[in-house]
Amino acid sequence: MSFRNELLLIKAKIAEKKKRLQELDLRANNHIITIRSIVDANAYDEDFTEIELDRAKAAMDDFYAIWNEAKDLKTQISKLEREVNG
Repeated sequence: MSFRNELLLIKAKIAEKKKRLQELDLRANNHIITIRSIVDANAYDEDFTEIELDRAKAAMDDFYAIWNEAKDLKTQISKLEREVNG
């Protein structure tokens, strides 16, 4: 495979990873909104046990997985960009 083809392949991988990162960013923002709305101190009266914490935990668990994947993608993108830029 020629250098030019390798370069194009790396650039395609970068674009694919950046697209996935954008998708994760959108999902993360939705989870942040969900978590904030559930764990809003002004949204419940005086009984904190009325908070739907199970929903917040489910959102937080998914958010944590998204966060881990995004961090990994950023590392991969940086590595690939260093390959392209020398």
